[in-house]
Amino acid sequence: RKRKRKRKRRKVKEEKRMTEYRMVVLGGMGVGKTSLIIQLCQQYFCEEYDPTLEDSFRKSVVIDNEPCLLDIWDTAWDLENEFPSVREQMWRRASGFLLVYSVTSRSSFEEIGGFIWSICRVKDEDEQNIPISICGNKYDLEEYRQVNEEEGRNLCEEFGWGFYETSAKLRVNIEESFYDLVRRIRVSDDFHAQKRITTDRRRCLIQ
Repeated sequence: RKRKRKRKRRKVKEEKRMTEYRMVVLGGMGVGKTSLIIQLCQQYFCEEYDPTLEDSFRKSVVIDNEPCLLDIWDTAWDLENEFPSVREQMWRRASGFLLVYSVTSRSSFEEIGGFIWSICRVKDEDEQNIPISICGNKYDLEEYRQVNEEEGRNLCEEFGWGFYETSAKLRVNIEESFYDLVRRIRVSDDFHAQKRITTDRRRCLIQ
């Protein structure tokens, strides 16, 4: 028990020294949001997952030689549609957004615009000023494809967002999509402002 407590305290100390990146993963029902996150954090493909109001995952990684703590919020369909106050609170605290659609579902691709409009309203920012990456998931189901890669890429190029076609099942572009979002968060004005506030608070505590 003592060893477990020591390990836990050590882990907490290590996480405090890391730069934290808060991400919200959004998308329609059945596009594979949770499967992408579980592949990133736990390295296995989760084919069936019980939908919840919300769930969060934490992952320690090193990106460009910087120790990072990814705080990933997985929003379920009910949360996005039925609990706007909770949703908006999460979105305001987020540093960046990973939007997911399924390449096998035209409707899930068309929903992306609605999510982005809502994010801009909550964050009170233009699309270009919010760190966003978009994933066209289920890349492995080519025979059922309804959205071609060029459509997704053109949408993202227009606003300067990141774009990846992913497969949670085959583990294609999992790290790439999340790491790209981290890099976009790093250069955002909002993120630098948050870091200054955090640093000032730590200085006050030390004094």
